[in-house]
Formats: sequence, structure tokens, C-alpha cells
Amino acid sequence: MPEKNRKFHIANGVVNPCKAELRACPYGAEDHFGTVQEANAALNKNGATAAPKKKVSVSEAKKAWKEWSEGKDLASEKVPAEQREVLWQGYLTSYERDMRGTGVAAFVAEGATPSESLTDTEVEQLLEAQKKPMRLTSTEERKRDEAFKKYGVTQSDVDAYVGKFMVLTAPPLRGREWDFHPTRQLAAHTLSIPNMADKYEYVAMLTAQDREEQKRPDYRGWKKAKVMEQKSPGRTPKPLDPQMIEALKLKYLKRYKQPFDQSGLTIPELLKMAREGQLD
Repeated sequence: MPEKNRKFHIANGVVNPCKAELRACPYGAEDHFGTVQEANAALNKNGATAAPKKKVSVSEAKKAWKEWSEGKDLASEKVPAEQREVLWQGYLTSYERDMRGTGVAAFVAEGATPSESLTDTEVEQLLEAQKKPMRLTSTEERKRDEAFKKYGVTQSDVDAYVGKFMVLTAPPLRGREWDFHPTRQLAAHTLSIPNMADKYEYVAMLTAQDREEQKRPDYRGWKKAKVMEQKSPGRTPKPLDPQMIEALKLKYLKRYKQPFDQSGLTIPELLKMAREGQLD
């Protein structure tokens, strides 16, 4: 717990008030002082610029972010300036299990955008974090491998299937496109399924079904006919019946206990599920 009588700390060579109240400040007790004069004296002692700040480990930063963010509305809460560096490093580790990395708004200045208030380094780190796969537990890895074996698919097969849909997207950040790892696309593609092991089981099944469908003798002919129909002048595709779609969405809700519009699936996928009896 923070010392009540030590209200100032040295962070990055600057004296600032310490606002940590409920938890220990990540800058450490040795850099805290009772008055601003004492802090400045330590900063300027013998003409030095202050003792080097204690390096925070990844696990310490991860713990700091978890403790600070727990129970907060990260869309409106702002991280304390004096804790930003540590919390940012901890925040980046949240991508290990969070497909979107929710919480970046906590680092963005009020009324600003990430492009305006994140540093160049933070932007690079943010984009790089999304390229990394979501971390699986040993149990999830085992069940994933079992699902692959069960349906006769590989990781590259699943990645290619999920890549057709690109559920997870975001506007360019300072002209840079987001490159979401396939495991993040998979997680977004199956929002209605609560854990990664079951997500892999479901998508492995869909991948195998999609592969078998492509082997059908009429598969290429069907694709060609659809293309020709779209190119034929004066002909337009038959519109979908809105009442039928709503009825299928209702079936989806009853079957999977989640509104279809929150599932991350597309209407063509919904129609395919209906054809295969997955909504009954």
C-alpha cells in the first residue's frame, strides 16, 4: 500500500504528485518523497538527473494492468499519467486472451482519437499486438488438436476458411491497416461460443463441411451460374424474403441463446445453417 505521507514521486526524470491511493504505485517506494522540495533535491542531488527507474517486468506490468482495469468502464476511464508507461505495457499483454484488445480508450485523451493521442511507438506496438495469436491454455491446445484430427483438417485449412469472412476489422490507424491474426478472426467469427476450445471444434467442423461442399460435382457449375447471372444485362438477383430471414434469426436465438446480430455470422452463413438443419 502507498505511504500516506509520501505524496510526490520521480517518474521519467520529472517530479509529479503521486495519485496512487488504493494500490501501490508502480514507480516504487524509493522514488517517493513527502514534499516536492525533497523530490527536487533528490532529482538534482550532485547535479545528477535522478536514479534510474526500476525496470518493471512483464509479469509486474501485467498484474498492474489487471488490478487497475478490473471493474472499470475502460471506454470512459482514463489511466493516471504517472502510471501510463507501466499500464500500457500491461495492457499490451491483455491481447493474449482478448481478440480486440479492449481498453485502448483508457489511454486516449478526452475528445481525441488514437491517432492524435497515442505516440508513434504505441501505435506500432498496438498494430503489432494484433498480429500475434491469441494464447491458448494447454487444455485448449489439446482439444483443438483433437478437433483437427476428428474432422481431418489442419491449422492452415481453418485459417483459410476463417479468412474468407474477415469478421474483425478496424479503420486504418495513421494510414496503417490492421492485420488481425487468424485466431482473432476465429474468435470473432464465433462470438456465440464461450470458449476457445469449443470455437475450434465448431470451426473445424465448418471447415470440413466447406471442403466437402467444394468437391460436389455441381459446385463449380453453381459458382459459374451465379457469376453469369450477375453479369447478364437486365437481370438482378432475387431479393431475400425479410420475413424468412427474421424467422431464421429467431430460430438461431432459440437454438444458441444469443441474438444472431451479435454472433458475428453473416446472412449466407445463417442460410447455410438452416439448410444443414443446425437451427432445428
